Amino acid sequence: MFFASVGFAAGPLPHLDLDMTGAEYARILEKSGPESKSEPESKSEPESKSEPESKSEPESESMILNTLAGDPLDAILTVGRKNLDWLTYINQSRGEAQKLSFSTAETQLAYPVEQPKTYNPALIQANYDELVSALPQEMKAVLLGDAPFTAGPPIDEAGYLDWGLKLDRAYQNAARWRLMAPYLDELARRKANDVRGYYFFKKVNDLKEKLEHWASLNSETQARYRSYLIGMCLNNSVSGCAKTVDAQLAKGAAYKLYQRFLGRSMHLFESFFNISVKRSDVRWDDRDQSMHVPFVQPTDIFQQFLSTNIEDEWKWNGWKLLLDFVANADPNSTPHLVFVPGATPHVNGLAGNEITMDENAPLTEYNVRWTIRHEYGHVLGFPDCYQEFYDAEQGVMISYQIDITDLMCSRRGHLKERHHTELRRAYH
Repeated sequence: MFFASVGFAAGPLPHLDLDMTGAEYARILEKSGPESKSEPESKSEPESKSEPESKSEPESESMILNTLAGDPLDAILTVGRKNLDWLTYINQSRGEAQKLSFSTAETQLAYPVEQPKTYNPALIQANYDELVSALPQEMKAVLLGDAPFTAGPPIDEAGYLDWGLKLDRAYQNAARWRLMAPYLDELARRKANDVRGYYFFKKVNDLKEKLEHWASLNSETQARYRSYLIGMCLNNSVSGCAKTVDAQLAKGAAYKLYQRFLGRSMHLFESFFNISVKRSDVRWDDRDQSMHVPFVQPTDIFQQFLSTNIEDEWKWNGWKLLLDFVANADPNSTPHLVFVPGATPHVNGLAGNEITMDENAPLTEYNVRWTIRHEYGHVLGFPDCYQEFYDAEQGVMISYQIDITDLMCSRRGHLKERHHTELRRAYH
């Protein structure tokens, strides 16, 4: 199979949000390309930061792709990057307010537990082929042919953005597979963290009655509940889960089996939402219903960026979080910003102090503004609440966001009451 020969990546499994944009994937692929230079030294509090210069032509593919000989995804990655370069070319003659984008608050996808994202090279290719077959000829001539970039959309603007976004999503899927494929063994082990069995059982009314009367359930319901029990079995690190579950079902012990697995599955599910690692520098003030957290004082533009986004998001029903900016604070023990060109945004661990952001991403982008709100959640100790693993039996990657309305799960999410409740439990 394709992935059996993949060996270009080394190091830990990359941390990639499920809903990254094509531009974000492009920066990562460019950085990890065979001719890419070593990562530049991290820079904290740069004096100025502007959008990278627009390019009139696509970059060399050798700088963009981690080329694997014969990989059918190469064509999708090439066209996807050309699609992004064309957008940049169009935007270079537009004012800031008129620039076009494939990523806005309204275009964010979600991957709920009930409809997980499922992908592998064959599925990605089939989706791309169907998309290309319907692509307007005016766009096909540029993206798949030799026609030069046009200074404006070759069709109506709404249509161009719609088709461009569809191509960008195909590119995102191909890029994600390219980046994750070297880690399929590790991703297969992460199937043990699939919480869908527990999640779906929580929604079943009269569960005890139904499981104790297993024989009265129709075959479709039995098959569905059996898959839930196997999932909960995997949560409990039991070997041979299918055989274990089937043996107990044959004895009419479905509910006893559920009870056996329940504690560990519940703990695993709750771990996606609980603060397990706490900060020691938080001050909770009941007088004005606020929580204060220090932050290394950056330059004015970044101080405004932090205040506008973090303080705007982290508030609930009269309660608010306030950043206390401290000049010359020790960055080893105080939250601070670090900018690295092409970096995948992340925090150095739960309740960590170093927030790394991509220096090449403009602060005005929706995804950058969402990212700092999300990454700050990690500073407070909140984990990500999305899941991704490789299902070796089906030969597909499966990913989902446990709560698409939650900012720690999805780019469509925001702060919820549960965040305030958990912060109060941990820090009050």
